[in-house]
Amino acid sequence: MPTRVQLRRDVGRVEPSHGPWIRTRQVARIVGVPDAREPVAVEDRHGEVLGWGLVSERSSIMVRMLQWGPQPPPPRWLSQRLTRAFEARLHMGLGAQPTTGVRMVNSEGDGLPGLVVDR
Repeated sequence: MPTRVQLRRDVGRVEPSHGPWIRTRQVARIVGVPDAREPVAVEDRHGEVLGWGLVSERSSIMVRMLQWGPQPPPPRWLSQRLTRAFEARLHMGLGAQPTTGVRMVNSEGDGLPGLVVDR
């Protein structure tokens, strides 16, 4: 069973339009042992899975959401999202031409919250 992050009872509705972050003050408890490399299920106060994210117990942003809904990300989610981000830059002509630098991954904009890759 995956690690679960349960939200506090007094947290209002959490949904995609509110952004991809779950802050420490919104979390009631963590059930299981979180691994920063593995997605965790984010549950509302009734135990309904709202989505999946990456957890960091040391940050004020405890969970950075990867996707919304009850289904977990596919096993190769990381490589798929990196490939999609790189291909999008190349499609726009970025990274193929000589340049002093280009952002190849732009965090939440590429579905990779907290990750920035510059070349």
